[in-house]
Amino acid sequence: MNYIEFHVPSGVSTTDQTVNVVVHVGGVNGNAVSFNYVTEPHITSMSPTSGAVGTDVYLWGSNFGTTQGTSLITVSGVPSQITYWSQNYLAFKVPNEATTGNVIVTVSGVESNGVVFTVTGNSSTSGIYFYFSDALGTSRVITASDGTVCYDADLYPFGGERAYVNNCDSAYKFTGKERDSESGLDDLGARYYSSQYGRFMTADEFKGGIVDPFTGEDIETNTALPYADITDPQTLNKYGYVRNNPLRYIDPNGHCFDPFSCGLEFAGGGTLLGGPVGTGIGAVVGALVGTAIVLEAVHIVHSENTEATSDTSTSTSSTATSARPGTLGKPDHQETANEEATRIGGQREVPILTPGGAKDSRRADAAVTDNTGKVTGEVVQVYRPTPAGNIPKREQEAARDIHNATGVKPTMVPVRPVRPPKQRDEDR
Repeated sequence: MNYIEFHVPSGVSTTDQTVNVVVHVGGVNGNAVSFNYVTEPHITSMSPTSGAVGTDVYLWGSNFGTTQGTSLITVSGVPSQITYWSQNYLAFKVPNEATTGNVIVTVSGVESNGVVFTVTGNSSTSGIYFYFSDALGTSRVITASDGTVCYDADLYPFGGERAYVNNCDSAYKFTGKERDSESGLDDLGARYYSSQYGRFMTADEFKGGIVDPFTGEDIETNTALPYADITDPQTLNKYGYVRNNPLRYIDPNGHCFDPFSCGLEFAGGGTLLGGPVGTGIGAVVGALVGTAIVLEAVHIVHSENTEATSDTSTSTSSTATSARPGTLGKPDHQETANEEATRIGGQREVPILTPGGAKDSRRADAAVTDNTGKVTGEVVQVYRPTPAGNIPKREQEAARDIHNATGVKPTMVPVRPVRPPKQRDEDR
């Protein structure tokens, strides 16, 4: 017979972990074989005894071993993440796929007694969480689908976190922006923000998308402070956050904290009057922003609603002049757009809703539409090339939004020089 089965007797010493196994046959001793004796691990207490996925749990007991090695802790059979291991004390996190069941410590293949842990708000069964935010959009409380609070925290004025309960994913924190778990920085779109320092980590060097309301010219390369207000020193710091007043303002995109900083948005689509206070306008206009820009906006809205129907393809704001073209661009831009509208037999300045785009609505320079205003044919976007001869990024984004919303890819047309009146008459 070549096989023997036996049980380790209870009298084996627990102080000496390695023992010799010897077979005696007819008074003759066989060779000794080393046997590693493992004392059964035992759990005496656990805290807490219930919680959501990700909850930190602590075990007290004996015979866990001084180091983890290949040992593990399971919750309802699912291996957990070990955060601390010692002979009499263990710590771990409830794993994602765990359900209510026994917590068991396995040391060198030997299992401990089981202690029941109740899993609440388990992401493997629901995956639904509810975020409760304050007036600034900061997520202060998160509950699982069963109503269990799995995140509860207060935040300091500049976004520092003081968590009381933190048992579920709470990546979206200060003003609803995503916080990187490794760096601790908040992603505000254009730049990363540090709640630790109350400052952006990079300077506000964005160039583009700003139009001088007096000349209609793109001033993207004419200023080092594209979103500053020269009458307000708090905005001159390129790293500053919302004028150092985080209890009142938020920064939705990494550039601006109020509507006038990024241009006044108009329901018809696009930026009605671009440019921050004092940028390409001057301190005087900055002081009059509450009157000048708002009055201009009211006038243009009125013009849009009452424009003549006899020749809609060439209508423009009545306030536009060669020195002050208004919101439709310089004369060469307007003439190019008018010519393109005539070429395609379409309308000028066609508003297009672009849900899900970089902006909720856009305004095509020219487009073929039906009597309801729906785009049914070619769309034209007129652009002013960059110094390198490329299409500006903002024009590319506008074209992409229009394409996604209508299914029609806009024809991109660079501005053409203004032609003498005589030449225009001959073309007609």
